[in-house]
Amino acid sequence: MLPFVRKEELRIVAEETGETVTQEMKIAFLRKIILGSKAYKNDPESVENFMNSIVEARKRKEEQRETFELENKLEFEKITLEKAKLEAQLALEKAKMDKEVELERISLEKAKIRKRSREVSNSTISASVFEKISRNSPKLAENYVQCVPGVSSNMELETYRITNEIRADPLTIPEEEMEFRGHCPVDWCTNKFTALVPRKEEGVEKVRGSDFQTEECKTSPLREAYLKEEENYGLTERQGEEHEKEFSRNESG
Repeated sequence: MLPFVRKEELRIVAEETGETVTQEMKIAFLRKIILGSKAYKNDPESVENFMNSIVEARKRKEEQRETFELENKLEFEKITLEKAKLEAQLALEKAKMDKEVELERISLEKAKIRKRSREVSNSTISASVFEKISRNSPKLAENYVQCVPGVSSNMELETYRITNEIRADPLTIPEEEMEFRGHCPVDWCTNKFTALVPRKEEGVEKVRGSDFQTEECKTSPLREAYLKEEENYGLTERQGEEHEKEFSRNESG
Protein backbone atom coordinates (compact mmCIF):
# COMPACT_ATOMS: atom_id res chain seq x y z
CA MET A 1 0.00 0.00 0.00
CA LEU A 2 1.40 3.34 -0.98
CA PRO A 3 2.16 5.54 2.02
CA PHE A 4 1.35 8.86 0.25
CA VAL A 5 -2.25 7.88 -0.64
CA ARG A 6 -4.76 10.46 0.44
CA LYS A 7 -7.91 9.90 2.45
CA GLU A 8 -10.28 10.52 -0.46
CA GLU A 9 -8.37 8.06 -2.60
CA LEU A 10 -8.53 5.39 0.17
CA ARG A 11 -12.23 5.94 0.52
CA ILE A 12 -12.73 5.38 -3.22
CA VAL A 13 -10.69 2.13 -3.12
CA ALA A 14 -12.63 0.88 -0.06
CA GLU A 15 -15.93 1.49 -1.79
CA GLU A 16 -14.60 -0.30 -4.89
CA THR A 17 -13.79 -3.42 -2.79
CA GLY A 18 -17.38 -3.52 -1.45
CA GLU A 19 -16.81 -2.00 1.99
CA THR A 20 -19.01 0.62 3.61
CA VAL A 21 -17.24 3.86 4.53
CA THR A 22 -18.19 7.24 5.99
CA GLN A 23 -16.70 10.73 5.87
CA GLU A 24 -15.66 10.50 9.54
CA MET A 25 -13.31 7.53 9.02
CA LYS A 26 -9.58 8.17 9.43
CA ILE A 27 -6.85 7.23 6.98
CA ALA A 28 -5.59 4.41 9.21
CA PHE A 29 -9.06 2.91 9.58
CA LEU A 30 -9.62 3.08 5.83
CA ARG A 31 -6.31 1.27 5.23
CA LYS A 32 -7.36 -1.44 7.67
CA ILE A 33 -10.72 -1.91 5.95
CA ILE A 34 -9.09 -2.25 2.50
CA LEU A 35 -6.45 -4.72 3.69
CA GLY A 36 -9.13 -6.83 5.46
CA SER A 37 -11.51 -6.86 2.53
CA LYS A 38 -12.17 -10.04 0.50
CA ALA A 39 -11.14 -8.37 -2.76
CA TYR A 40 -7.69 -7.52 -1.44
CA LYS A 41 -7.29 -10.97 0.05
CA ASN A 42 -8.33 -12.62 -3.21
CA ASP A 43 -6.31 -10.33 -5.55
CA PRO A 44 -4.15 -7.78 -3.75
CA GLU A 45 -2.26 -6.86 -6.93
CA SER A 46 -5.36 -5.63 -8.72
CA VAL A 47 -6.36 -3.57 -5.70
CA GLU A 48 -2.90 -1.97 -5.57
CA ASN A 49 -2.92 -1.32 -9.33
CA PHE A 50 -6.27 0.39 -8.97
CA MET A 51 -4.86 2.43 -6.10
CA ASN A 52 -1.81 3.41 -8.19
CA SER A 53 -3.98 4.45 -11.12
CA ILE A 54 -5.97 6.75 -8.88
CA VAL A 55 -2.78 8.28 -7.47
CA GLU A 56 -1.23 8.71 -10.96
CA ALA A 57 -4.39 10.38 -12.24
CA ARG A 58 -4.30 12.77 -9.35
CA LYS A 59 -0.61 13.53 -9.93
CA ARG A 60 -1.22 14.17 -13.62
CA LYS A 61 -3.97 16.58 -12.76
CA GLU A 62 -1.72 18.32 -10.27
CA GLU A 63 1.09 18.57 -12.82
CA GLN A 64 -1.31 19.88 -15.46
CA ARG A 65 -2.63 22.40 -13.02
CA GLU A 66 0.87 23.47 -12.05
CA THR A 67 1.88 23.74 -15.71
CA PHE A 68 -1.23 25.73 -16.51
CA GLU A 69 -0.62 28.00 -13.56
CA LEU A 70 3.02 28.43 -14.60
CA GLU A 71 2.04 29.22 -18.17
CA ASN A 72 -0.54 31.67 -16.94
CA LYS A 73 2.04 33.24 -14.69
CA LEU A 74 4.56 33.54 -17.53
CA GLU A 75 1.90 34.97 -19.82
CA PHE A 76 0.92 37.46 -17.17
CA GLU A 77 4.54 38.45 -16.66
CA LYS A 78 4.95 38.80 -20.43
CA ILE A 79 1.85 40.97 -20.66
CA THR A 80 3.08 43.01 -17.71
CA LEU A 81 6.48 43.46 -19.39
CA GLU A 82 4.89 44.49 -22.70
CA LYS A 83 2.65 46.90 -20.86
CA ALA A 84 5.63 48.43 -19.03
CA LYS A 85 7.53 48.69 -22.32
CA LEU A 86 4.58 50.33 -24.03
CA GLU A 87 4.13 52.74 -21.14
CA ALA A 88 7.83 53.62 -21.28
CA GLN A 89 7.60 54.22 -25.04
CA LEU A 90 4.51 56.37 -24.61
CA ALA A 91 6.24 58.33 -21.85
CA LEU A 92 9.27 58.83 -24.12
CA GLU A 93 7.09 60.03 -26.99
CA LYS A 94 5.22 62.35 -24.65
CA ALA A 95 8.49 63.75 -23.30
CA LYS A 96 9.75 64.25 -26.87
CA MET A 97 6.56 66.05 -27.87
CA ASP A 98 6.69 68.19 -24.72
CA LYS A 99 10.31 69.07 -25.49
CA GLU A 100 9.44 70.04 -29.08
CA VAL A 101 6.57 72.18 -27.85
CA GLU A 102 8.85 73.83 -25.29
CA LEU A 103 11.56 74.45 -27.89
CA GLU A 104 9.01 76.00 -30.23
CA ARG A 105 7.75 78.21 -27.43
CA ILE A 106 11.31 79.26 -26.57
CA SER A 107 12.01 79.97 -30.26
CA LEU A 108 8.92 82.18 -30.49
CA GLU A 109 9.93 83.99 -27.31
CA LYS A 110 13.44 84.55 -28.69
CA ALA A 111 11.99 85.88 -31.95
CA LYS A 112 9.79 88.30 -30.00
CA ILE A 113 12.76 89.40 -27.89
CA ARG A 114 14.94 89.95 -31.00
CA LYS A 115 12.18 91.93 -32.68
CA ARG A 116 11.63 94.04 -29.59
CA SER A 117 15.39 94.52 -29.22
CA ARG A 118 15.66 95.74 -32.83
CA GLU A 119 12.76 98.13 -32.28
CA VAL A 120 14.32 99.49 -29.10
CA SER A 121 17.75 99.70 -30.79
CA ASN A 122 16.35 101.55 -33.82
CA SER A 123 14.40 103.86 -31.56
CA THR A 124 17.50 104.50 -29.44
CA ILE A 125 19.68 105.12 -32.51
CA SER A 126 17.10 107.47 -34.04
CA ALA A 127 16.75 109.35 -30.77
CA SER A 128 20.54 109.46 -30.37
CA VAL A 129 21.10 110.75 -33.91
CA PHE A 130 18.31 113.30 -33.55
CA GLU A 131 19.69 114.43 -30.20
CA LYS A 132 23.23 114.64 -31.60
CA ILE A 133 22.06 116.64 -34.62
CA SER A 134 20.01 118.92 -32.39
CA ARG A 135 22.97 119.35 -30.03
CA ASN A 136 25.47 120.00 -32.84
CA SER A 137 23.24 122.08 -35.14
CA PRO A 138 24.35 125.43 -33.64
CA LYS A 139 27.98 124.36 -33.97
CA LEU A 140 27.45 123.19 -37.56
CA ALA A 141 25.76 126.46 -38.44
CA GLU A 142 28.61 128.38 -36.82
CA ASN A 143 31.21 126.36 -38.77
CA TYR A 144 29.28 126.98 -41.98
CA VAL A 145 29.18 130.71 -41.37
CA GLN A 146 32.88 130.73 -40.53
CA CYS A 147 33.83 128.64 -43.56
CA VAL A 148 31.84 130.30 -46.34
CA PRO A 149 33.26 133.82 -45.93
CA GLY A 150 36.72 132.28 -46.29
CA VAL A 151 35.64 130.67 -49.55
CA SER A 152 34.24 133.99 -50.79
CA SER A 153 37.46 135.73 -49.78
CA ASN A 154 39.50 133.12 -51.66
CA MET A 155 37.33 133.67 -54.74
CA GLU A 156 38.01 137.40 -54.56
CA LEU A 157 41.77 136.82 -54.24
CA GLU A 158 41.72 134.39 -57.17
CA THR A 159 39.80 136.93 -59.28
CA TYR A 160 42.33 139.59 -58.37
CA ARG A 161 45.22 137.28 -59.34
CA ILE A 162 43.69 136.47 -62.73
CA THR A 163 43.06 140.17 -63.35
CA ASN A 164 46.73 140.97 -62.70
CA GLU A 165 47.82 138.20 -65.07
CA ILE A 166 45.61 139.66 -67.79
CA ARG A 167 47.02 143.13 -67.16
CA ALA A 168 50.59 141.81 -67.44
CA ASP A 169 49.90 140.06 -70.79
CA PRO A 170 49.84 142.48 -73.79
CA LEU A 171 48.41 139.77 -76.07
CA THR A 172 45.13 139.50 -74.18
CA ILE A 173 43.37 142.11 -76.39
CA PRO A 174 44.14 142.85 -80.04
CA GLU A 175 46.48 145.78 -80.59
CA GLU A 176 43.94 147.82 -82.57
CA GLU A 177 41.62 147.75 -79.53
CA MET A 178 44.33 148.82 -77.11
CA GLU A 179 44.65 152.32 -78.71
CA PHE A 180 48.41 152.48 -78.27
CA ARG A 181 48.06 150.99 -74.74
CA GLY A 182 48.66 147.34 -75.65
CA HIS A 183 50.78 146.78 -72.61
CA CYS A 184 47.84 147.56 -70.28
CA PRO A 185 44.61 146.43 -71.95
CA VAL A 186 42.65 146.04 -68.75
CA ASP A 187 43.24 149.60 -67.57
CA TRP A 188 42.50 151.06 -71.01
CA CYS A 189 39.40 148.99 -71.77
CA THR A 190 37.69 149.04 -68.40
CA ASN A 191 34.30 149.06 -70.04
CA LYS A 192 35.07 145.67 -71.66
CA PHE A 193 36.30 143.73 -68.61
CA THR A 194 34.32 142.87 -65.52
CA ALA A 195 35.18 140.70 -62.53
CA LEU A 196 32.76 138.58 -60.54
CA VAL A 197 32.90 139.62 -56.90
CA PRO A 198 30.47 139.04 -54.02
CA ARG A 199 28.20 141.92 -53.09
CA LYS A 200 28.94 143.64 -49.78
CA GLU A 201 26.44 145.26 -47.51
CA GLU A 202 27.47 147.54 -44.65
CA GLY A 203 31.01 146.15 -44.57
CA VAL A 204 29.85 142.45 -44.34
CA GLU A 205 30.52 140.04 -47.21
CA LYS A 206 27.61 137.97 -48.53
CA VAL A 207 28.06 134.28 -47.63
CA ARG A 208 27.97 131.44 -50.09
CA GLY A 209 24.57 130.97 -51.68
CA SER A 210 23.91 134.74 -51.87
CA ASP A 211 23.46 136.68 -55.06
CA PHE A 212 26.59 137.99 -56.80
CA GLN A 213 27.00 141.12 -58.87
CA THR A 214 29.77 142.40 -61.15
CA GLU A 215 31.90 145.49 -60.72
CA GLU A 216 34.15 147.07 -63.32
CA CYS A 217 37.83 146.64 -62.64
CA LYS A 218 39.34 149.83 -61.29
CA THR A 219 42.96 150.97 -61.62
CA SER A 220 44.84 150.80 -58.33
CA PRO A 221 46.56 153.94 -56.99
CA LEU A 222 49.97 152.38 -57.62
CA ARG A 223 49.14 151.79 -61.30
CA GLU A 224 47.83 155.31 -61.65
CA ALA A 225 51.20 156.54 -60.41
CA TYR A 226 53.00 154.35 -62.98
CA LEU A 227 50.75 155.59 -65.80
CA LYS A 228 51.29 159.18 -64.82
CA GLU A 229 55.04 158.57 -64.80
CA GLU A 230 54.86 157.14 -68.35
CA GLU A 231 52.96 160.18 -69.60
CA ASN A 232 55.43 162.61 -67.99
CA TYR A 233 58.52 160.94 -69.46
CA GLY A 234 57.02 160.12 -72.88
CA LEU A 235 58.20 156.50 -72.93
CA THR A 236 58.32 154.53 -76.15
CA GLU A 237 56.29 151.35 -76.60
CA ARG A 238 59.35 149.22 -75.78
CA GLN A 239 60.13 151.29 -72.70
CA GLY A 240 56.46 151.09 -71.69
CA GLU A 241 56.56 147.28 -71.84
CA GLU A 242 59.70 147.18 -69.66
CA HIS A 243 58.08 149.66 -67.31
CA GLU A 244 54.95 147.45 -67.16
CA LYS A 245 57.01 144.34 -66.30
CA GLU A 246 58.74 146.21 -63.51
CA PHE A 247 55.34 147.32 -62.20
CA SER A 248 54.07 143.72 -62.27
CA ARG A 249 57.14 142.50 -60.33
CA ASN A 250 56.77 145.22 -57.72
CA GLU A 251 53.05 144.59 -57.40
CA SER A 252 53.43 140.81 -57.01
CA GLY A 253 56.28 141.34 -54.51
